[in-house]
Amino acid sequence: MTANPQTHMEQPTDAFRIMACAAVDRSTETLSRWLKRSVRLTLLDISDVRVADVPELFGRPDELVVAAVIPFSGSLTGITGLLLSVDEALNVAATISRREFSEMNEMFRSFIAETSNILASAFLSSMATASNGHILPAEPQVVVDLAGAILEDCVLSQERTLAEGVSTVKILKIQFSQ
Repeated sequence: MTANPQTHMEQPTDAFRIMACAAVDRSTETLSRWLKRSVRLTLLDISDVRVADVPELFGRPDELVVAAVIPFSGSLTGITGLLLSVDEALNVAATISRREFSEMNEMFRSFIAETSNILASAFLSSMATASNGHILPAEPQVVVDLAGAILEDCVLSQERTLAEGVSTVKILKIQFSQ
């Protein structure tokens, strides 16, 4: 993950890192079972990032991206999901479905939504178990838009969190491979 030199990032606590690693492992197992073949998710980085700096972290704000946005509530609240370049999203959908996609049609969106739903549900379930809480994910919304617009909408949708004085969010960079 690269960031603007003015971006404020801190290292997460060891307890959160342990929970996140367990959650990524559970997501890997769940996705592999769904696909009936082995895949690997690797946690590359975890950062605590100032909310105001989030849109700058994911490349150019004017770059077209594919996002699967999944709000969640319960003992923890927030938004999780996938943010992929168009090429990455087409590759993930092709890898999972074992068919090529040349356009972002309904079937493509369905594969991205279902993949993100499986990953997020497994991840959030693991986080809830580790924190002795409960987390309820909402239905994923697949959006194709400019990166800056998607991320700003996600940040703005968390106004209650911001009003409560939360100034940082956790950003996890995870690599998908077979």
